Amino acid sequence: MKRSRDGHWIVYGDDTFGHAAVCAVDPATGAPTGIAGTVHVAGDTILHAAAFSPDGRHLLYSSIGVPGGLRIARFTGDPATGTVTFGPVTCTPNPGFPAAIKAIDFSPDGRWLAVGYGANAGGVSGRPQTRSFVDIHPWDAATGTLGPPVARSPRRAGQDLANPSGLFLGAVQMLVHIGQGDVAARVHNAWLKTIEDGVHTYDIFDPAVSTEKVGTTAFADAVIARLGEAPATLKAVTYAASAEPIRVAPKARPLPTKEFVGLDVFVEWRAPVEDLAKVLEEHTGPDLRLVMISNRGQKVWPGGMPETFCVDHWRCRFQSATEGSPVSHAEMIELLTRLDRAGLPFLKTEGLYTFDGKPGFSLGQGQ
Repeated sequence: MKRSRDGHWIVYGDDTFGHAAVCAVDPATGAPTGIAGTVHVAGDTILHAAAFSPDGRHLLYSSIGVPGGLRIARFTGDPATGTVTFGPVTCTPNPGFPAAIKAIDFSPDGRWLAVGYGANAGGVSGRPQTRSFVDIHPWDAATGTLGPPVARSPRRAGQDLANPSGLFLGAVQMLVHIGQGDVAARVHNAWLKTIEDGVHTYDIFDPAVSTEKVGTTAFADAVIARLGEAPATLKAVTYAASAEPIRVAPKARPLPTKEFVGLDVFVEWRAPVEDLAKVLEEHTGPDLRLVMISNRGQKVWPGGMPETFCVDHWRCRFQSATEGSPVSHAEMIELLTRLDRAGLPFLKTEGLYTFDGKPGFSLGQGQ
């Protein structure tokens, strides 16, 4: 969620409908007054990062499921009427590697844009994977465009240049630790042979002794090609092949007593929470009670704070009318049926259970 610099607008991700939603803000209370407009994110994905340009003329956003490109929409809003319109949407090119935009922000003077990327670590191929990094772009407010990145942190991210030896040798020590010393010796000696043959990454490359300057991937390939070989000049390593691996015996423990004590019902609602609570209580039934309503994890009923920013996705917690008593699935099915007939079909539900009398579920913030 991001607020415009003039304080008139808020943008957040509407997870249910795959849109970036813009809300007007009441200047007197600072509270949102409702959704003024939405812009489609991309396919079936949801909003991951967003920001208004400093002059308020553009909305920048990215989606969680689409790698690379940043979307830029021309934005026009009228705070007096609470209406917005969106112009054409442009998309910046993918940076050329698997990374999703996780954060967007402008410098205080509005001349620079920081775009934070991230990607899943690891990979079944064992190849080096792109990690989190930040690109700094110049921002042209007149045209609503950003220039090529002028800086990156970390500076070697995504360039296939970094020396992987530190991670590699850490993996060697892990193999020793779990009792696979013979495997550790095989790969460690292959690494030593690669170094001895002068195959070096840029940080240790020396024309006087090196034979080839390689990147991260090529260095890994060189080590793989030398598996089974040993260095002639550098000292070869040996590790005990029969080292005792780590063994963790599972602790036997009795199964706890599990009781079904309630249900969280998630509904869509676009009116004040007090109106929602009234409808829910009218259809709760004599054996259940509405314990609380939360929005984005924050308790908003009963006794919520009026300045809490709420979206249209509400968690409604129902438990037994008798404090601490279990409930039945039949009761909850009947509750869901009553709510559906009242025009409140559930989006999803989550069962609430205790284990040996202790809650196995979290409370809402403020509950």
